[in-house]
Amino acid sequence: MVNRCDLCGREFQNSKSLSNHKRWHNLPQYKEYQERFRESRKNTKHTQETKNKISLSLMGDKNPGWKGNDVSYSALHTWIRRRYPKPQKCENCDENAPYDLANISQQYKRDLSDWEYLCRYCHMNKDGRFEKFVEMARQPTVHSEESKRKMSISRKGKRLWDTRKHPWLGRCHSQRTIKKMRESAILREKKKRENRGYE
Repeated sequence: MVNRCDLCGREFQNSKSLSNHKRWHNLPQYKEYQERFRESRKNTKHTQETKNKISLSLMGDKNPGWKGNDVSYSALHTWIRRRYPKPQKCENCDENAPYDLANISQQYKRDLSDWEYLCRYCHMNKDGRFEKFVEMARQPTVHSEESKRKMSISRKGKRLWDTRKHPWLGRCHSQRTIKKMRESAILREKKKRENRGYE
């Protein structure tokens, strides 16, 4: 028999669960119970031993949020980092400090032996990304006639690196600040020339 709460419609398998649930509805007959319960729990603190037991009881597949192998990329990396300590040096070249947590089989399993800490250079080499990067850098960028025409139209009447029109390329200074900067640059140049004369 399914027991349903007449206030919110939630279903429970037994009447004891239903009665415990009802006590937390905002009803006058339960106000005193709720206040007493909150007051009794106010200064309750768990010991470290109890905290450890609670933590262990909710680890792995016992945790309600456990997804098994359907975990996301970042969550899997976090899971591995917690269980696999980071070494001082790269596990491949043993020279540089490790930067990346790399998967060996490219299947992203929850197996600690399938992971290694690598420096960025070794990681890119093992994945084959370094060769692709070098290859891409060697190839010249080829624009179509249409894209060249569009770029030409968009740049018409503009300086290429005009910081006043493109504030993300540099700070926009007031005329007064620009004047001060020029004066200080001239003074610096004079001092350099004077010092060269004394050498």
